[in-house]
Amino acid sequence: MLLRCFIAIALACQAVAAQAQSPGQVSTVPWQATEPERLYQHPEGRRHLDLSGPWQVLVDPLSAGDRPSFTGLGGVEVYKAQPAPTGLAFAEFVFNAGKTLQVPADWGRQDPRLDLYEGPVWYLKRLDLQPDDGLARILHVGAANYRTDVYVNGIAVARHEGGFTPFSVDLTRYLKAGTNALVLKVDNRLDALTVPTRFSDWHNHGGITGPVRLLELPERRLVSWAIRLADLATREIVLDVEATSQAAGQLVTVSLADVGEQAQARIGPDGRARLVWRTRAALWSPASPALHRLQLSIAGGENVTDTIGLRTITARNGDLFLNGERLILRGISSHAVSTRHAGRAVGTADARQLLGEVKALGGNFVRLAHYPHDEAVVREADRMGVLVWSELPVYWAVAFESPDALTNVRRQARAMVERDRNRASIILWSVANETPNTPARLAFLKEVAADVRGLDQSRLLTAALLVDTAKSAPLLARTLAGRLLQDRALPEGERSRLAAWFEKATGAPATPDRINAAAAPPVFRIEDPLADVLDVAALNEYFGWYYASFLARMVPADEGRLAAAILALMPDVRFVPPAGKPFVVSEFGADARAGLAGGAGRMFTEAYQAEVYRRQLAMLAAHPGIDGVSPWVLQDFRSPLRPYPGVQDGYNRKGLIDETGRRKQAFKVLRDAYRKGWPQR
Repeated sequence: MLLRCFIAIALACQAVAAQAQSPGQVSTVPWQATEPERLYQHPEGRRHLDLSGPWQVLVDPLSAGDRPSFTGLGGVEVYKAQPAPTGLAFAEFVFNAGKTLQVPADWGRQDPRLDLYEGPVWYLKRLDLQPDDGLARILHVGAANYRTDVYVNGIAVARHEGGFTPFSVDLTRYLKAGTNALVLKVDNRLDALTVPTRFSDWHNHGGITGPVRLLELPERRLVSWAIRLADLATREIVLDVEATSQAAGQLVTVSLADVGEQAQARIGPDGRARLVWRTRAALWSPASPALHRLQLSIAGGENVTDTIGLRTITARNGDLFLNGERLILRGISSHAVSTRHAGRAVGTADARQLLGEVKALGGNFVRLAHYPHDEAVVREADRMGVLVWSELPVYWAVAFESPDALTNVRRQARAMVERDRNRASIILWSVANETPNTPARLAFLKEVAADVRGLDQSRLLTAALLVDTAKSAPLLARTLAGRLLQDRALPEGERSRLAAWFEKATGAPATPDRINAAAAPPVFRIEDPLADVLDVAALNEYFGWYYASFLARMVPADEGRLAAAILALMPDVRFVPPAGKPFVVSEFGADARAGLAGGAGRMFTEAYQAEVYRRQLAMLAAHPGIDGVSPWVLQDFRSPLRPYPGVQDGYNRKGLIDETGRRKQAFKVLRDAYRKGWPQR
């Protein structure tokens, strides 16, 4: 009997281990609901309980917490939130009030033992409620990476996938009078089918990284609203409102309190209403970020207050216009990191630190890469007058053939847009970064782009593209070979090898005329068919950094010589964007370890990074029709792809600021250029 018991236990443990090795496998718990249907907008401006602060936690590396009881052992079902035992009662998978994590914050920031942890962590918050007042209780989670399972009083309620977008869950029918157990299982494991995938160039911060609130709303309540300045000349405002079905037939009233304007409309049977009026309100811009108090109310129902700005952003004849005036984007890219602390940036203080550095650069624009950042960032951007590019985590090789991946991205796109479409600072929605040019990817992103356009017509659509490597690499190789062969100081042995390569690559003798022709200034065309779907063509390019090591595998020349030749070539480089599209260089840069000695003649030094910035800015300033840049990147950030000991140490070092807040030499180079009005022509 005892032997059979141990065999049963061993088999159960093997099953748990098998599940832990399969990140895509779902919970064994029967689900009453799947992905949440609706996102309730602007939770901060509604009646709510703030659930921020300490939550009890259990770390569950073998994914055992939602399994049935093991044979011969006590209960394993963590989601039931059983009380801690007393006396001789046995338990293992129970919460302890002494073990907590703060919300919102990633778990690695709070416990070094969890820094590289990937797997489930169970969060528990006990709520004392008297939900008999006719109000709906809606759980709103600002962000939790990556999968989140929601349980109330031991019942599985909803599952959300996506590590950076908010979600809302109606808990009304699951709550009871007295003490309620709210449990969130957060699992940050990524794989080939998640979005993003496991293979990405940033640290996978796990945890509940957005605010958690329990909204308390009447039956006649708002779900979302979208306000836009529809016509710059007439100052016509269009406000679309979506409410619950119980609000059908009721009047919805909107007012801009500081301007003294008001409009009304009756909510239709579908819960929707459109309000249109002409405004005298001041427009929003980086130079004058005018904000107005928006009040929305439903007769006999909810009242909501928001803060909004009014502006237009348009593309015309290859140029950008903000409120009808020509716009040049002088910006920087940024991950969601802070120099105030380790881990992911969360909250207003971190947002002000990030945007304060953008302003210190003399910039007017920030690319929030490669996923939607905390809502506090875009709200502070509204207040501080910083234009924003917001991006979906469609990064590198997403599973573009997978219908599930497409459904996932479409949900994330909806949440990104619905959360932030009333933020005047956001002018660009980005649907992807550096994705392969394949038919499956094009079809995938066309659907996502159509969704975003359907949700919001007041912004422009973009994606960070690449030039065609199959065409650009041979062109650049021939150009550099031609220029090196023109150099009289080139050693004869290297000249001979390079000439032989040149003749093979071009199919013709290495005559002076042919060498001169090959050395002519190169032109690189952006021919990605995705650009046809976009309003703004954006390009990531790394002249001065990656290309020499890549080309050294093609061209029989010293890598250092190739790197120097690329720096010399940069003033002559030109890009050709798709006709009629505004053109933004969304990334350029070079790694630098703060304080590393060696001067501009050594990679990874501040001096070399600064030199790359000088040459890039000169190259792009001479480029006809450039509409802006967002170099890579504001701050050094954690990345498992950057192991170089003593230099990178697990950080992408392309930041203008290191992880301690120290500004590198390139910060001053970019700041001086922006303050002088780059690009001067």
